[in-house]
Amino acid sequence: MKVFLKVFSIMMVVFFLSGGFSLDTVVEEPDPGCEQQERIYQILDSLVPRMKEEYKRRLSELVVLESQRYGYDPELVLAMILVESSFRQRAVSPKKAVGLMQLRPHVAKAIAEELGIPLEEVEELFDPEVNINLGLFYLSKLHAEFKDLELALIAYNYGPTYLRKRLRRGLPLPRRYATRVLRYYQEFAGGS
Repeated sequence: MKVFLKVFSIMMVVFFLSGGFSLDTVVEEPDPGCEQQERIYQILDSLVPRMKEEYKRRLSELVVLESQRYGYDPELVLAMILVESSFRQRAVSPKKAVGLMQLRPHVAKAIAEELGIPLEEVEELFDPEVNINLGLFYLSKLHAEFKDLELALIAYNYGPTYLRKRLRRGLPLPRRYATRVLRYYQEFAGGS
């Protein structure tokens, strides 16, 4: 029996060392992306219960993926989409801004060129993946320039030239849009 236990022990050591068995495969860490997607899905479901299930799942996935790509919390992205378009994929503003993140076509085209993404038709901006990607890239550029999320949101809404002029002249800033986005962001993030 002692010989068997020795041989068995040696075999188990070899098995573990050869990678035949890993504790990582037994105790898997939960994927934070999946948890975030589920959280975003729950928020979407509470805000727009009539949205088609498949689209809600896809939008949750896109929000999480794109927010991770650009280093933003998915709740912030969701807050922006709520304020910009109320989750209407085909929204068009009086100023001709389109899609979920309400991008003006000339701005979107410049952003797409910078990213090396071909953007031939305005219609492409109604694609949630394209719209969110371009919108978050634009926000990240503004955030890098103005070094402040609130200022980046103001620039996103009013344009960076407008914001630069207001800052240069020491004029009060229009904060309504940024305040709304940040309020929803805080609410979606659970008050943190």
